[in-house]
Amino acid sequence: MNQSWVEWFLSTARGKYFVQIDNDYLQNPFNYYGIRQKVPNFHYALELIKGDYIPRQNRSPAWPEDIDDYGLCLYGLLHARYILTSEGQQRMFEKYRNSEFPHCPRVLCKGITGLPYGTSDDIGQSTVKVFCPNCHDVYSSNDESYNMMDGAFFGPSWVHLFMEKYPTIVPQDIPEKYVPKIFGIRIAQP
Repeated sequence: MNQSWVEWFLSTARGKYFVQIDNDYLQNPFNYYGIRQKVPNFHYALELIKGDYIPRQNRSPAWPEDIDDYGLCLYGLLHARYILTSEGQQRMFEKYRNSEFPHCPRVLCKGITGLPYGTSDDIGQSTVKVFCPNCHDVYSSNDESYNMMDGAFFGPSWVHLFMEKYPTIVPQDIPEKYVPKIFGIRIAQP
């Protein structure tokens, strides 16, 4: 049985935090509006992500050498839009519930699962960060998979909609505030 490009991508280290975009969503040309200009070799990338995975040695010589990068870019930008939909949010919730995302590095958050977060919708601005639903801070991750992904593939909007839809992920306790001390004496803060 052939594996689709999307299934192949999701099984890689770079794809482990993404959800599978619904096939109907991928087939709808309206969802590509505004993305065509952002992805080089858009038509090849679209053909790639909609079809079966083809190993490099079996690909058409007409395809660009780095077509997988263009496919990743296209899939990532579509993913940022898809996770704003009800189905996309549900799929992200499943990943969150299974603790598939990195945890907040802040000790006072007690290991709560974070959410992938992009600080910009524009490609090339930053890598994916970790948003903590407890302290509402954004952190860099030690996970190399995060450092290989563009933040635009998640974007800054989805997290807030996600927390509105799933308020149970936000702890009810007020986050404990860090108080800096030296030798047990509190440091005056401005």
